[in-house]
Amino acid sequence: GVSASILADFGYVYTTDCAGRLNSQADGLGLMTTMVQDKWGVLKRFRQPRGGGFFLFNVLDCLALSESGVSTSDLQAHLEKCTTLTPLIDDPADTPQPADEA
Repeated sequence: GVSASILADFGYVYTTDCAGRLNSQADGLGLMTTMVQDKWGVLKRFRQPRGGGFFLFNVLDCLALSESGVSTSDLQAHLEKCTTLTPLIDDPADTPQPADEA
């Protein structure tokens, strides 16, 4: 079974440019991933309005809709339908791949 779910709500996202200057992104970010049998699952990212809170609000809203709890797949499906969140599709080239077993 799932041994952990990680949720993060970032209202402000900062990056640095090649000159080392700090810049604020236009949007916040919500993150969701799971750990199943000591292996990390796929990281799901959601863009949210700057200032944050929308990701957490929608997680809590989903939990409130169910008396018996929700699965991680149900939560992900709920978040993907929220109008205040935009699911981000990762470029497979940016996703770390497991090392080949020798």
